[in-house]
Amino acid sequence: MSAVRSRWRRLDPEQAPRILLAEDDDEMRRLLEVELRADGHVVFSVRDGTEMLEVLSDASRLPFTAPDVIVMDVRMPGYSGLHVLAALRAAEWTTPVILITAFGEPRLHEQAAKLGASVVFNKPFDVDDLRTALLHVIGDKAMSSGETKRIG
Repeated sequence: MSAVRSRWRRLDPEQAPRILLAEDDDEMRRLLEVELRADGHVVFSVRDGTEMLEVLSDASRLPFTAPDVIVMDVRMPGYSGLHVLAALRAAEWTTPVILITAFGEPRLHEQAAKLGASVVFNKPFDVDDLRTALLHVIGDKAMSSGETKRIG
């Protein structure tokens, strides 16, 4: 068991980090759900950008009041992760967003940084790196520097 995973297991279940996940690849979404739930997170997932915007506009669909962090793929059917991130920032949401992409061109990383993404992971990535990023963005929300990190 990784040191990152053991840190989550020490958290009070009432204070478990709440993650909203958007990933169109069924296998990847299931893998991330299983891994993050095993770490003690409360995870609610959607299949694409359209469903993500619907859930964000109707919070009654969520099993929690608001996510602590949003993890989403960049290229999804409907709206892209960048489009959803832009909509969040336009609506003045400050929820940390972690993007994952199989198409990690420098321009995409620049756009993500301008929109305020906390981290951008290039696929394939190590789930332990995602765990570490989650520790930082959830644990350090109050101390956020706004800097986007490129991983992968």
